[in-house]
Amino acid sequence: MSKPPEQLVAEAEKLLHKGWLSFLGSGSNYEKAHEKLVSAGTQYKAAGDFANAARVFERAAELCKKDKNEVDFIVDLEEAARCHAKAGDVKAATRLYEQIVDTYDRKRQNVKAAKACLSLSELLGSNERAVEWLDRATKYYEAQGSHTMAADVLKSMAEQMIKGGNYEGALMMYDRLARKALDDRAARLGARNLFFMALLSQLSTLTSENVSVGVESVRERFTEYQELDPQFNEYTREHMLITAIIEAMECESPEKLKEAIDDYSTVCTVNDIKEQIFARAVKLLEGRSESIM
Repeated sequence: MSKPPEQLVAEAEKLLHKGWLSFLGSGSNYEKAHEKLVSAGTQYKAAGDFANAARVFERAAELCKKDKNEVDFIVDLEEAARCHAKAGDVKAATRLYEQIVDTYDRKRQNVKAAKACLSLSELLGSNERAVEWLDRATKYYEAQGSHTMAADVLKSMAEQMIKGGNYEGALMMYDRLARKALDDRAARLGARNLFFMALLSQLSTLTSENVSVGVESVRERFTEYQELDPQFNEYTREHMLITAIIEAMECESPEKLKEAIDDYSTVCTVNDIKEQIFARAVKLLEGRSESIM
C-alpha cells in the first residue's frame, strides 16, 4: 500500500536534514528525497489538490537545482507551474513560467521556450503582458525556422488585441499577416480570411464621431484587398458581409447591419472574436440612431 503524500514529504525532508554530511553532498539522499517528493506531488495532483501539488513539485525543483540536475529541474518546475495555474495562483505560476522560459532560452531550446511563452500568455488572459509573451513566442519560432507556427502565434496576438480593445493593433497585425501569406504558396489560400479580419478590426475602430470618414477608409482598404487577392471576390461570404456592413454603416441602419450579420452567421462559424466585433458595430449604429431621435 502506497504511503500518503504527507508522509512522503516528511520522509523526504528528513533525508535532507539528516546531518551536515548528508546535506553537503550525499547524492543518494538527494535522489531518494526527490523521488519521494515527486511521488507525493503526483498523488496530490491526482487527488485534485493542486495547491499542495504545486508546493511539493516546486520543492522538488529546488532540490534538483541544488543538485545541479537540470533535466529533472525543468520537469518539476513545469509541473509546479501547471499546478499553480490549476490552483488559481496566477502570480506563482507566472513566476515559475518566467524561470522556465529563461532556462530554455539559456539552453537555446527555442521551441520549448516558445511553448512556455504560450502557456504564460494563456495564463495572463487578454492584457498587454499576454501579448508581449506571444510576441516573444513568435521570435523563438522564427529563430527556429518554424514560420507556420510563428504565423499562428501572430494570429493569436491579433485575437488578444481585439479582446483587449486594441483594434488598431489587430488591424495592423492581420494586414501584415495577410500580405505575407500572399507571398507564400502554402499560406496563400488563407490570405482572404486574414484580409477579412483586418477589415473587421478596422470597422471596430469607428466611433460615433467618425463613422462617415471611417467607413470611407474601410471601403478604400476593401478595394485594395480585392486587388491584392483575387480570391477575395463577390462570390465569397466574407466579401458579401463586408459589402453589406459598409452599406449599413453608410445609411446608418442597425436593422440592415443585423440582417447582414444574421445571413453570414447562418452559413459561417462566428467565434467570440467576431461576436465581439459584430456587437460593437451594432451598438455603434444603435447609439447613432438614438442620438438622432
